[in-house]
Formats: sequence, structure tokens, C-alpha cells
Amino acid sequence: MRQMICAWLSFLFVIALCSPAAQAEQREPKEQWAPFQVALINPLQMYGDQVNIGGLRLDLIYGRNKSVVGFDFGFFNKSEELKAIEVGFANYTEVFRGIQLGVVNAAMDDSVGLQAGLFNGVGKNGSVIQVGLINDTTAPIAAANKVHGLEVGVLNMSLLPFSFWGPEEIDALGTTEFSGLEVGLANGKKQVNGVSVGLINTAYKLNGVQIGAVNFCEEAAGFQLGFINIISQGTVPFLPVINADW
Repeated sequence: MRQMICAWLSFLFVIALCSPAAQAEQREPKEQWAPFQVALINPLQMYGDQVNIGGLRLDLIYGRNKSVVGFDFGFFNKSEELKAIEVGFANYTEVFRGIQLGVVNAAMDDSVGLQAGLFNGVGKNGSVIQVGLINDTTAPIAAANKVHGLEVGVLNMSLLPFSFWGPEEIDALGTTEFSGLEVGLANGKKQVNGVSVGLINTAYKLNGVQIGAVNFCEEAAGFQLGFINIISQGTVPFLPVINADW
């Protein structure tokens, strides 16, 4: 009797191992992590680009990994997900949580953190502080995106400083909705919920305040302070000094 029970249990165990679910689980690769990475130029690096780095990565020329958690230093740093302090000439990631310091900083998807450099780019959705020469908040293909935070730069824009010229119904320039404070020489967004301070401020739709020499929007729920204030679809399309609509 005992031998029969053991035989049945062995038979069921073999069946379970041979089942499609078990085989799929065996085929599914487990995530690999490494505490340290050195890359010359991908793929010439200690670990492959699908390995996650939890600790320190050094990219002498160009390094690429799935995820980086900790510290990331190099010339060109690339990852799918970054939860780190990243310093380099060019930094690129898709999902960003942390600090990017470089000449070029780019985060293409959800972003939370600080970017400081000559060019800072945030794609779809973000809560960020951007400090640089050019701060871009355009989703790269055509996706609508919402960005919250602070921008300080010469040009704070969605791809172009005057992106409101693009056709609204077929807008290849993206449809950035920015909420917060932007301070720059020229500010251009599809929609601004907050305050724009600059020599030139532009938006399709304004929910807040524009302060500058030239202020332009099509629709407004707020007011403009400057030499030239234009609300093209407002009650009064043009006024000097101050203009408002609700």
C-alpha cells in the first residue's frame, strides 16, 4: 500500500513538472542583478545590458543596462529605468527617479526628480525640477503628457518656443500640459496651469498668470502683465500693461 502511494505521488510530481505552466515558469528568465558595472562601449561591459545594476555603474564611453539603482557615472549613460544619482555628458533613461546632471539629460517616460544641464528633456508625464539652457517637455512621438514642477532656463518649451503655432487637432509637437512655475527668456507650452515669467510667454490655453514683455494665448482663465498682452479668443483680444479673461 505504501509503495502504491509513493508511486502515485511520484507520478503526479512528474506530471506537474511536465505541465505547460511549469515549463513556462522554467523558461521565464529571472531578473539578474549585479552590484558593480564597468562599461567601455556597449556591448563591451562586465555584464550584459539586460542585467540590473544595484550599486555603482561606470560608463567609460557608453554603457547600457535595464535598470540602475544607486550611482551612475560616465560619458553616455543609458538605461530603461533609473533610480539613482546620474552624472555624465549625456544621460538617457525611460523611467526616471532621482537626479540627472549632465550636458544632455533625457527621460522619456514617467519622471520624478531633478535635471540640471544645458539640455533637459522630459517626455510623457513628470514631476520635475529642470534647470538648464533648454528645458523641453515634449512627449517624443505624439503622446499627450502632463508635467508638473519648476523650470528655470533660457527656453522652456514643448519642442519649439512657439509650439502654439502647430495645429491643435493634429499636433505633431505634442500636447504638453504644464502645471507649476516656468521662468525663462521664452516659455512655450500647449497649456499652462500656473505662472509663466519671461520675455516671451506663449500658450494655447492659460489657467493662471503670464508676466513678460510679450504674452500670448488663445484662451485664458487668468491674466497677463506686460507690454503686449494678447488673448486671441478673449473678450478683449489685445491690451497693453494688463489683460484678463475668465
